[in-house]
Amino acid sequence: MAPRRTVPVIVPVALEGPFTYRVPEGMEVEPGSLVRVPFGPRQIVGCVWDGAVPPGVGDNRLRDIELVFDVPPLTASLRRFIDWIAHWYLMPRGSVFRMVVRVPEALEAERPLPGVALVGPRPERLTPARHRVLALFDEGQAWTRGGLAASAAVSSSVIDGLIKAGVLAPVEIPPPRAVFPPEPDYLEVALTPDQTVAADALLSAVSEGRFAVSLIDGVTGSGKTEVYLEAVAAAVKAGRQVAILLPEIALTGQFLARFEA
Repeated sequence: MAPRRTVPVIVPVALEGPFTYRVPEGMEVEPGSLVRVPFGPRQIVGCVWDGAVPPGVGDNRLRDIELVFDVPPLTASLRRFIDWIAHWYLMPRGSVFRMVVRVPEALEAERPLPGVALVGPRPERLTPARHRVLALFDEGQAWTRGGLAASAAVSSSVIDGLIKAGVLAPVEIPPPRAVFPPEPDYLEVALTPDQTVAADALLSAVSEGRFAVSLIDGVTGSGKTEVYLEAVAAAVKAGRQVAILLPEIALTGQFLARFEA
């Protein structure tokens, strides 16, 4: 029997690595794939790395990759950046990789939410509270128990009573998306002549893909954010990413609401 395929895997511990793992039959991995692997008595997140595995490791001493996370692989540029950081700061590569996957729980699939759905006919005894609950249901709709009770302004006991009567039944609600795709054309802002001049300068830099430091000098309320958001929208349309830094954490809520609008 031919030995199974083996790959090098970096793990988030203070070791240079990588370690060699077997790829189970039917599993597809590539350099950059984020995987769950056994490491001692525990399961940890690792990343399939570039290059060949070191020779001389017996197949009977190797362990299998447990799972490939359903996320895009780390890009080659990010893997080379990890290598460079480790070399420049004389750090184990595993320590640098640990900073990249600092919250491994984010790789896990979101769990469904417990909820209730309308499954039976209206009860004979229809109190005002029950009427408010049932009036919130459309065909095929499901609610979380807390959300339903709050929207209908009733106590949880009303929900429990409708479940006991067979009118409502527990269901699992698919988890909501953490982030929705951006819509750069969602709203067109009418810029003033001065804002248009500044926006055109930023859009030119974005379209040409060149690096430039652009400082907008204006008083509070002069529309600097709107001008920058024009450049953000242009970058998103071009399939690029944007990092926005705020000077004060207290501004986060206000900025997110403005950004969404």
